[in-house]
Amino acid sequence: GRMAGRLDGGAVVILDVRTGALRALVGSPDYGARGHGQVNGALAPRSAGSTLKPFAYALAMDRGLLAPQSVLADVPALYRDYEPENFDPAFRGPVSAREALVQSLNLPALEVERRVGQPLFYDALRTLGFDTLSRPAAHYGLGLVLGNGEVRLLDLANAYACLARGGELRPVQVLEEEGPRPGRRVFSPEASWLVTDMLSGDERAMDTTGHAADVRLPPLAWKTGTSAGFRDAWTVAYNPDYVIGVWVGHPDGAATDQWVGRKVAVPIVWEIFRRLYPDNDGPWFARPAGLRARAVCATSGGEPGPFCRHRVDDWCIEGVTRRELCRVHQADGSETWPVEIASFLDRQRAPAASRSAAPAPLHITSPAGGSTYRLLPDLAADVQRLPLEAASAAGGAPLHWFINDRYVGASRPGAPMFWPLQRGTFQIVCSDIQGSSDRVLIAVE
Repeated sequence: GRMAGRLDGGAVVILDVRTGALRALVGSPDYGARGHGQVNGALAPRSAGSTLKPFAYALAMDRGLLAPQSVLADVPALYRDYEPENFDPAFRGPVSAREALVQSLNLPALEVERRVGQPLFYDALRTLGFDTLSRPAAHYGLGLVLGNGEVRLLDLANAYACLARGGELRPVQVLEEEGPRPGRRVFSPEASWLVTDMLSGDERAMDTTGHAADVRLPPLAWKTGTSAGFRDAWTVAYNPDYVIGVWVGHPDGAATDQWVGRKVAVPIVWEIFRRLYPDNDGPWFARPAGLRARAVCATSGGEPGPFCRHRVDDWCIEGVTRRELCRVHQADGSETWPVEIASFLDRQRAPAASRSAAPAPLHITSPAGGSTYRLLPDLAADVQRLPLEAASAAGGAPLHWFINDRYVGASRPGAPMFWPLQRGTFQIVCSDIQGSSDRVLIAVE
């Protein structure tokens, strides 16, 4: 793809939170540019990337299924109709909902959507005004939360305005004389505040710039998104006054440099906010009355039991958030996790020596860990395939393969699956139906 410095497409939308009034809309950087200067990027449907995740979290919180410190699993998982893939090629294991949303992890987002129910999430997005999601819910499957549908920047900014308004949706007001129209409630003030709080933490600036010191900003919440193939980069930021949405990409849908989202879209939003608040001050959201602080187990996010040693503070929505006791800590000091997290943690903790001593329930036999392969330019690609094979204690049950977090398919013990070689370093993970997994690292030159 072309590099970030040569992007020829971009759009900016600024909305007034209180009224829904459209304050600014820029559809392309240069209206006179040959070919696509007249493409209005603010109204063109584009792949949503990670920008819809906050709405799934808000919905889950309103249904009592989630609090900021609730623990979600970022471990290899298999979803029937989707091949999940995180941007970062390392799974994190158990993570808090807050951490999962801030780091935009895909597997936890799928889990949140699964808990809520994909049809309910789809209905909420349609209610929020995403009418470009015009196919039935089943067409998108679980991939909906990861952005496999298309949205318009203007609709996206207005959906975030709903969060900024404490969960009330208003139509965008294009002309001043229209006068404000009545809104409708989509999320509770409590769930809206919690998502906003998660999207506004100090760790966010560091996440985007590398260190916090070089960023002085008025208080704001924001979310970035990059579509598959890095064709679109989004950033939406908001405070009680304004929502600012930015889309950057190529109007013809060509791929861009991988870091476009962070390097280009985020600074544009920050620059606009700095100009709106030259003294780096700005209003912030009052905490709704229905939120209550409570202590939870730092490890599981559940209500602490007698064997939980470390606690952290968390927010819950009074009368809504479910109370779940910590089931991880046992009387003998051991930890009991659900099977998919347990097998992941076992692999992480076990030193290599003890791993080889005990017969592993699952073991990758090909490729060998640490191997380096060479891609030969004069050989046909379909000849240069790597056999993926594993031995499993689970008999003939299917083995599921992930390469850098992307699900690549299933095989049976004794029958290899073939993966076409490509240059790079790859973490290959195999897991079986019982939750056992093994991993190897290889390089292809």
